[in-house]
Amino acid sequence: MGSCCCKNAAPTEAYAPPEGALVDPTEPRIIVPKSVVETVIIDKLVLELLALIASFVDNDEESPVSLVKLHAVAETAQGWFQVMYSLMRRIPLEDPLGPSAITIVFDDCPLPSKDTVIKLTQMLGLSAMRALMGGELNVRMERNICVVLCCIADKLAGPNSVAVLTEETLDYMLSFLMYRREPCIVLFAMIALERFAQSTENKVTIKQRLDSLEEHPLLVLEQYADSSDYIWRQVGFAAKWALDNMFIVKDRLLAFETVDMTNINAILNTKDASEYLKISGDGLEARCDSYSFESVRCTFEVSVGCWYYECTLITSGVMQIGWATRSSEFMNHEEMAEYLARMELWAQNSGEAQDVPLLNPEELADEPPVVFPRDATYEAVRETRRAREAARQARWAREAQEAREAREAREAREAQEAREAREAREAQEAREAREAARNAREASRGRTASRARNLMARSRTASRARKAERRRADREAEEAAAAAAAAAIEAEEAAAAAAQPQAPRHVTALQLLGKVPLLAGTYGR
Repeated sequence: MGSCCCKNAAPTEAYAPPEGALVDPTEPRIIVPKSVVETVIIDKLVLELLALIASFVDNDEESPVSLVKLHAVAETAQGWFQVMYSLMRRIPLEDPLGPSAITIVFDDCPLPSKDTVIKLTQMLGLSAMRALMGGELNVRMERNICVVLCCIADKLAGPNSVAVLTEETLDYMLSFLMYRREPCIVLFAMIALERFAQSTENKVTIKQRLDSLEEHPLLVLEQYADSSDYIWRQVGFAAKWALDNMFIVKDRLLAFETVDMTNINAILNTKDASEYLKISGDGLEARCDSYSFESVRCTFEVSVGCWYYECTLITSGVMQIGWATRSSEFMNHEEMAEYLARMELWAQNSGEAQDVPLLNPEELADEPPVVFPRDATYEAVRETRRAREAARQARWAREAQEAREAREAREAREAQEAREAREAREAQEAREAREAARNAREASRGRTASRARNLMARSRTASRARKAERRRADREAEEAAAAAAAAAIEAEEAAAAAAQPQAPRHVTALQLLGKVPLLAGTYGR
C-alpha cells in the first residue's frame, strides 16, 4: 500500500528520476566484471530501475538492462553488499514503488547465504541503540533497511531465518514499535516482524518478547486504525491485522467481533480473494504488502438499475479498481478498471492513458480523473456485454475457421508429402531391384568365368605335370643308357687290359700336370 503524506504537512520535495537515467532499449547486455564496482555506478543502476518499474505489466517481460547489471554485480558477496547498501541509501521515501523496487532487485539477485546476511546485519549495526540513537533519524535509510529485512525473511526460511533473527535484530525492530518515532519506519518494521514470524520458531520468539513487555506495542498501535494521518492509519491497520492473525493476545476480541455490521450490505469476500491480501474486520478495507498483484471480489452483485462505486485511497502505489464477473479468474485480460498508478483505463489486457494529473495522498478530486461508465444503466451494460460477447463469438468463429483451414491445408500438405514419399520409396525399391538383378547377372557371369579359369588352370597344371613326368622318364632312360654304355666300355677296356703284357710303370712330369703339384724329375717304382 506504500506511503503517503499529510495534506496539511509542509510539502516535501517530489521524487523525480535523474535526467538521462533511462536505459536505451537498444543498449547491449554488458556483463559487469565480478569485482568491486564504483558506488556511483550502482546508485545510477538502482535509480534507472526505479524509473522503469512503473511500466512493468507482465511478469514474463524481459528484464531491463539495469536489473541484469545489478544481478551481475551481486554475484559476489562484496557486490551483493554494495547493491543492498545502495538500495538502502538511494531509494527515496516519496516514490510509492520504492519498496517494490527493493523487493524486485533482491528477488532477482543471487540468494545470499546465512553467513552473508548475518554479516550484513553486523555491518549495519542493527540494535536497539541504532533505533534509538539521538539526533536526526535518517528515515529513508531505516525504512529501506526494514524493507530489506522483509525480503531476507521471505527468502531465508526455516533454520536460516531463525539464525538471522538475532537478539540485536529483534531489538532493532521492536524499538521502533515501542517508541513510535516515525510512522513509515514503524509500518515496515511491523511488516518485517510478520515475515520473520512465518517460521514457527521465530513466531514463538517474537510473541514471547511482545508478551513480556510491560505495554504490548501492537495493542497501542492498533488504536491508530482510524487516525486522520494516513500513514499512522496504515500502522493501525497492520497492527490490528497482526493481532488477529499472527500474534494473538489472550482475552482480546478479534476485529470482526467488535464491528457493527448493521448498515453494511456489501463487503470484500475473504473466500474469493488471492492469497497475500489483508482484509479488515469489517470487510471494507484491503491491503497488499506483496509486490505481486492480489485481487478480491465483492459479495454483492449488480444486476438492475444504475450503479457506481466510491472508494477512499489510503495509500499510493499500483492498484486497479473496477468491475469483475463471477467467472473472472483474476487475470489481466479479464479486468476492466482504472489503473490509478499510471492513470490508465485498463481493459482487455491493455491500458489507455488518460490526460489527467496524478492524485496526491489525501487529495480529493473535484472532477472524476478518468471518464468511466459510473452511471451506465443495466440495459446499457447488458447491451455492451452482448456486443462484447458477439464480438468474442465472431472472433472465436473466425479463429476456428482459420484453424480448420490451417488444419485442412496441413493435412493436404501431409498427404502430398506422404504420396511423394511413397513414390520416392517405390522408385528407390525399383532401383534397388534392378541393381540386385544386375549384380546377380554379373555374379553369375563371374562364377562361370571363374570355373572356366579354374578348369584351364587345372588342365595346364596337369599338362605341365605330364610333360615333367615324360621329361623325367626320358632323362632316366638316357641316364640308364649312358650308364650301360659306360659299363660296356669299362668292360671292354678291362678285357683289353687283361690281354696286354705288364710293363714298367713310369710317368713323366708332363703327364701329371693338372693332377698333382708340378714337380721336376721322374718317378718310378
